[in-house]
Amino acid sequence: MLIKEKINIYWFFSVLYAGIIFFLSSDPLPTEMPSFTFSDKIAHFIQFGILASFIYLAFRDINTSKNKRVALAFIIALLYGVSLEIHQYFIPGRSADILDVMAYGIGAFFFLLIMTTFRRQPPSFDSYGEPRETEYSSQNE
Repeated sequence: MLIKEKINIYWFFSVLYAGIIFFLSSDPLPTEMPSFTFSDKIAHFIQFGILASFIYLAFRDINTSKNKRVALAFIIALLYGVSLEIHQYFIPGRSADILDVMAYGIGAFFFLLIMTTFRRQPPSFDSYGEPRETEYSSQNE
């Protein structure tokens, strides 16, 4: 009997995106950002919001509450941000900045809030492929 293992593509995206962020933060001479105030914080906000979203989606198959998945995604993204700032402390031309960590956390929180508030639940199917009655499906009829 062959066992088909389900691969969660969001883990791939999470690791790939975290690697890209790490690679870009390892450059001793950071690339020029637009010159308006807090432009780098806005970039960090968006970057870590996307990262937290990928991590949250990667946890979707774990049998736990949505709140725990949100908390895990937030904590992992924030801890990654802290480790990134520690890493940047040792890169010539870079420095660690607590305001960057705050931007990471706020971005992760905001994106997760938007995802969990406005994300429509996919339909649920029973083992025969028939739509299963859910609280969401009965509200729309």
